[in-house]
Amino acid sequence: MVGLYASEKKAQDLLRDALEGFSITYAQKWQDLFRKKLGFATEDADDIVLIEQLLQAMHDSRVDFTNLFRSLGEIKIDTSIDEISLRHNFIDRAVIDQWFFNYIARLRKECSNDSVRKTLMHQVNPKYVLRNHLAQNAIELAQKKDYSEVIKLLDILGKPFDEQPENESYALSPSSELQVVEVSCSS
Repeated sequence: MVGLYASEKKAQDLLRDALEGFSITYAQKWQDLFRKKLGFATEDADDIVLIEQLLQAMHDSRVDFTNLFRSLGEIKIDTSIDEISLRHNFIDRAVIDQWFFNYIARLRKECSNDSVRKTLMHQVNPKYVLRNHLAQNAIELAQKKDYSEVIKLLDILGKPFDEQPENESYALSPSSELQVVEVSCSS
């Protein structure tokens, strides 16, 4: 009985240690992922501020997450802020212009190579994701025994990071009237 209690105590201690370390590990992995999404090859103490500012600006302006991160790979370190078309997607132009200024300065600080960065960013920022309106359309057709859209989506989403010019419409953000479409797991 004493051995059982000792093993339970040890298991509880291991679990407690794992849970205490989880938030630190999670934060590190989250920051590492966003550094990759933003094309940073190195760590910088101010990265978290840059990440959080972008996410807040995106939230405030309801900017499409997938398309924005994919498009960031197109920015070159010698690009003028005025030349960045992505800035037109944001409501508060002054905030996003400052963010782009800081972002490009951060890329310059690590002497980022535009071509290499774009390639790496496109490996972590998909162009194609299963959007609710696409899934809903496929479901509605499948309910009529037409599985062509399901097959097409499987093909497109099987290569989410690839350029697929023939499927460009599947990478577009949903129109404003389709942004409210929600598909549940039971659909």
